[in-house]
Amino acid sequence: MSIRRWLYIFFLTAVLLYGWSGAAAAQSGKGVVVRERNADITISQNGDVSFVETWVVDFQNGSFTFAFREIPKNKLNDITGWGVREGERVFQDSYGDYTFNVDESADAYKITWRFPATNQREKFLSDTHTFELKYTVRGATRIYPQGDQFWWKFIESDRAYPIESSRVTLHLPQEFSADQLTATTYVNADQAGGARVRDGKTIEFNGGPFSPKMEWEIRAQFPHVLRAEPAEWQKWDDYVAQVAAQNNFYAMAALVALLFGGPLLLLVLWYLLGRDKPTTFRAEFLPQPPDDTPPGVVGTLLDERADVQDIVATMVDLARRGYLQIRELDAFGAPEYARTAQSAAGLAPFEKETLDALLRGSAMQTLGDLRGAFYTHLTTLQDALYREA
Repeated sequence: MSIRRWLYIFFLTAVLLYGWSGAAAAQSGKGVVVRERNADITISQNGDVSFVETWVVDFQNGSFTFAFREIPKNKLNDITGWGVREGERVFQDSYGDYTFNVDESADAYKITWRFPATNQREKFLSDTHTFELKYTVRGATRIYPQGDQFWWKFIESDRAYPIESSRVTLHLPQEFSADQLTATTYVNADQAGGARVRDGKTIEFNGGPFSPKMEWEIRAQFPHVLRAEPAEWQKWDDYVAQVAAQNNFYAMAALVALLFGGPLLLLVLWYLLGRDKPTTFRAEFLPQPPDDTPPGVVGTLLDERADVQDIVATMVDLARRGYLQIRELDAFGAPEYARTAQSAAGLAPFEKETLDALLRGSAMQTLGDLRGAFYTHLTTLQDALYREA
């Protein structure tokens, strides 16, 4: 066998092996990329919403024979009028190639459409198909006197493939002025841009790209013109929102009451239970003390403090009872304090301490003698009053 023939066989084998390994690698990367998922949505006067969705799907690295769309039932009454087509070919409600069927569970509607195997021969790595999906939803609008609303999660979160772009054109039931229309979008429940009022009857929403698990919701509001009653799910949602608002109000009211009423309640409790009860006097003027309690002790009991005035009251009381003389020393009224001959045996301990601090062992003291000396005994005399009280 010639060298040229050996080289030819070697080259052909290498090409075949390379092609086989490339196909195997491509097969392991089998997947779907939705290049576009668009929709034309029309809201009728009776509240029904008609959808025409256009899917541009790129099947990659493997064979696919079906696709599906699942729509939750929690924000609608029902879905009718299902249909699928690819170009001029209309799919039939049956089984096999170019057919579809709809399954309804307790939570969702699921439409599955079938077609011949994709990615054949030269289209193995990439095979793009454009499908048109249509259906009509009843009970999906929110009816309010202040304005009807349409919310729709057009891009669902429970999917494993990316969507590169999406455009939704919403046709309203009649024409309005632009300032009467409100529109926005939400990505994973966070408000986003991409909504614009094209004219008085048309709103356009644009979004993307959307990675797997990313959700996109559109919202529009327009004056109340729909001839429909609120759906049961809307009534329940409104009730839950009302209860939540009431609970928030009650919680706020309780917080305000606690912040402002708490101190007031403490004040009332103190007034009723904690404060010293007021006393009444039998007469406006009593010429004699009501009992033998010394005035210094009475003053200490009244304000619960032994003050200088209580010590002075004790000195005056001692003079009134004949244990001490207080005389004016000069024309300016400066006092002089003198001990009398009356025995101090009947005095209380705090009274004896007051006499001792005042006279300091002498028979007489002037105000000048006491200046700078008497104040050193104040703490001792106050403690004596507390003990007596």
